[in-house]
Parts: sequence; C-alpha cells; structure tokens
Amino acid sequence: MLVAQSPPHTIEVFQPVTHANFWATGLSTSRAAYESELAKALLEITTPEFGPFELTVNYLQVNYDRGRRLVADGVEVNFFSNPLPARKLEMDAELDVISAPLLKGLLGYRVFIVKTENLQRFAAIKSYEDLQRFKVGQVNYWADVPIYIDNKLPLVEGTSLESLFFMLSRGRFDYIALSIGEAKKTLEEMQYLYRELTIVPDIAIYYPFPVNFQVSKRAPQLSRRLEKGARLAQQKGSMETLFNKHFSSALKELQSEKLRLFILSNANELNQPSTQTVPLTKTKNLIYSPKVINRQ
Repeated sequence: MLVAQSPPHTIEVFQPVTHANFWATGLSTSRAAYESELAKALLEITTPEFGPFELTVNYLQVNYDRGRRLVADGVEVNFFSNPLPARKLEMDAELDVISAPLLKGLLGYRVFIVKTENLQRFAAIKSYEDLQRFKVGQVNYWADVPIYIDNKLPLVEGTSLESLFFMLSRGRFDYIALSIGEAKKTLEEMQYLYRELTIVPDIAIYYPFPVNFQVSKRAPQLSRRLEKGARLAQQKGSMETLFNKHFSSALKELQSEKLRLFILSNANELNQPSTQTVPLTKTKNLIYSPKVINRQ
C-alpha cells in the first residue's frame, strides 16, 4: 500500500530589519551625497547575509557634541562619519569605528577659498613662512582645528560653515581651507551671496585625515554589517568605482604638476607618520611644515 507523502515544508527564516539612521548634519553636499550612497551600497551588498534594511538620512539641527551623544544613544540616529576627534568625550567609548577609510585621504587635501582681490598674494606663496602670514578660518568643532594650531598656522574660528563665508567676505581672516572634493560645490552653493570669492589654483594643504563611519554600540548588527560590507565592496572594486564617480574632477586636479602642496603633521592620526607617502597626487612640489620636519 502506497502512502501519499506531503511535499517537504519550506521553512522561511525571517531576518530582522537593520535600521540604519545616518546623521548627516554638518556635511557638505558633496560628502553627504557620497557617504549616504556608500552606506546604501554597503547595506545592499550584505543583504544576502543580513537581510532587509531601512536607511534614513537625518539632518538633526544640533551641535557636534550633542550629535555624537545622539549617535551613541542610537535612537534618533545610530551612525555618522567623521575623522576621529582630538577632543575625546565620554560617549566616544560607545561608538564602534568601521575600519575602512571612506575618502582615501581626500578630506586631508585642502584648497583655499579666498577673496578674488587676494589671488596674487596667494600665488606668491613659496615657503611655509609665506603661508604663515595668512589666517585660515575653520569651524570651531571641526576635528582638524588642532592640526592648524599644532602646525602653527594662524587660525580664526567660526561657529558654522556659513559663518566662515560671511567672516571671509568681511576680511576677518584670509582663506577657508576646504577639501578639494567639496570646495568647488560648496563655493557654487554660496556664491550667490559671495560673488567676490574664488578658489586659488595650484596650491593646497595636505595632512593625514582618514574619515570613518562610526556606529552606536547599541546597533551591533549595523556595525557588523557596515564592516563586512566595506570589506566586500573593497574586494569587488565597487567602493573604488563609487569614489571615482563622485570625486573624479578633484582627483584630476591633484595630478597637476604645478600643484604646490604643504604637508602638515596630524598628531591625532593613529599609527601613521605625517610623512607618509601622499597617495592621491604625483606632484613633486612638496613643502613641509617644521612640525613634520622635526618628526623625521
């Protein structure tokens, strides 16, 4: 007698949704676009292993220290991107740092936004002593403020990027140093108010300044997922493709043989000497900060 057998049951495994809430306040348009697209790509590439996800980009209007606390709490936002700050706060112990650098050092290449009437003064800069005659403007909570102080470059601080443009237009300092990957776009967005500002060609600052995703330890699945996703994206080359898509024009500018590049020390850079090979440019016109020379 044959006994009819039921077809084997398919057991469906339901994986929890990974909630990824990216805090993007303070990022330039260029960085916010790239880093949110990169986060989405890392979550997508890990879907077979980790399951579905929901990604939101949140522009909470809070100051930087408050934002770090909110990320550490992991409720409204649970990850952001930033260089490791020189001023450590207690909640930083509640953040996991994803090991893959997001910008390949590009954030450390700084070009100068100046008043057009001062272009010739900047074109005449040849030595580090020449550079020290000019005052740079930076936002007071930016992680690179200690770098300018440590390398003895005169510094004036503002409370926001918008305030820096106003202060520059009023002559409070001489230049804003912004990443070559975001300066052009940022200037275009602000130029309707400040038509007298421009970017100095063929001169830049460089210091080691890696940017990493930092994730609340209350979101361990997100942390593991971004770490795994970054590793897979690097292996497959998709991370490199996305980086080139967003920053190809900046990378091309760095290949100019006319570029004069001032190399600064970053004492907060972990386990990497400031005299490391400059990876994204081929220029031989390198001028070193005395701080770098003294460490050699």
